[in-house]
Amino acid sequence: MTDSKIESAKKLLASGVPLKNMDKNLGVSILTLCRWAPDSARLACFIFLPRFSQP
Repeated sequence: MTDSKIESAKKLLASGVPLKNMDKNLGVSILTLCRWAPDSARLACFIFLPRFSQP
């Protein structure tokens, strides 16, 4: 992720936008967002990760 996308993601998180909506706004996958998400947002990542890890 670029520095500008990281800053945008931080602003969206601070304003309460869910991760599932941020991926489309930023043009990155949820997995990428989870890699860059602060600890406070990681709980939301656990909701999505099992779905992506299944074949």
